[in-house]
Amino acid sequence: TEEHIDFFGTDSRRLMDIGERVRRGDSLAEILADVERIALRESLSQTDGNRAGAASLLDLPVPEFNERARTYDL
Repeated sequence: TEEHIDFFGTDSRRLMDIGERVRRGDSLAEILADVERIALRESLSQTDGNRAGAASLLDLPVPEFNERARTYDL
């Protein structure tokens, strides 16, 4: 539905229920952080850990990718 975000990745299928997250009081910042973490992890998975390749997939400069990845201990 419109309240769900499906994540089909190399490691597993994930579903994020946005409506549920909002109902339970998660902030937009928390929801977006989860989406960012999932995208960073998935890009690393798709490139077998190659950070330059992962950054390229997400159209990020490598230093910015690395900074964001460090935020999530990736």
